[in-house]
Amino acid sequence: MHVAELLLAWLGHNEADKSLRNVLESLLAELPRHLVCEIDIFLVELCRITVLWEEQWGSALQEIQHDLMRKCVMLQEDAIRTMESDTITEAQKLK
Repeated sequence: MHVAELLLAWLGHNEADKSLRNVLESLLAELPRHLVCEIDIFLVELCRITVLWEEQWGSALQEIQHDLMRKCVMLQEDAIRTMESDTITEAQKLK
C-alpha cells in the first residue's frame, strides 16, 4: 500500500478531512503513476531520515547525561575532599 493510500485511509470523516481527501484523490488521479511512485518513495525516505535524526538526538542526549553524571560524582568527591582538608580554613570551606 502506498503512503498516499494510507493517508486517505487515515483521514477522518469530518468536513476538513473530506476536503483534504477530495484534493488528494484528484491530485492522485491527475498525476502520472510514476510521479506518484516517486513521491511515495520520497515520503518513505523522509520518514526514515526523521527516525534516524531522532535516534541521533537520543544517542547524543544519553552521552551528555552520562558525562553530566560523571561530573556530578567528581564534584561530590571534590566537595568531600575539600571538607576533610586540614589545610583549608573553615571559612574557606563554606565559600
